Amino acid sequence: MGFFRKKDAAAAGGLTRGEALSFVPVKNVAVRQETTQDGKIRLTYPVTVRPAFSGMLRRLGVWDGRPSDKTLELDELGATTWGLTDGRRSVRQVAEAFAGRYGLGAREAEIAVASFFRELGRRGLVGFQAPAAPGDDQSSGSAAKA
Repeated sequence: MGFFRKKDAAAAGGLTRGEALSFVPVKNVAVRQETTQDGKIRLTYPVTVRPAFSGMLRRLGVWDGRPSDKTLELDELGATTWGLTDGRRSVRQVAEAFAGRYGLGAREAEIAVASFFRELGRRGLVGFQAPAAPGDDQSSGSAAKA
């Protein structure tokens, strides 16, 4: 019975692990970064409210229609990964630098970094640019959202 078989990502129409690691994370320009007194990085980013929910909040007089901000404070590992995100390095390259800095195995670093980027993408703090095909101009890469 096939209940417990792993699905092949490529066969299911998704990305393979190698393809996903080749994408380049790009920071959202709307994210503001500040360093706290204790050296941690705090990210502030705008959050939009779903239309159905915003209508209810307006009727109740709780929301004035302006976008609100959320903050996310990064620990040392998150701050390192965020600092390595420069719009040129792929997820794999960030994971390699992360592994070298913290003495981790390649697979362990890839899992940690990919998970971190997945969460940042879910929150809209980063997007992902498809890798340039050989011979393509770097400026023509397409962007994909996490």
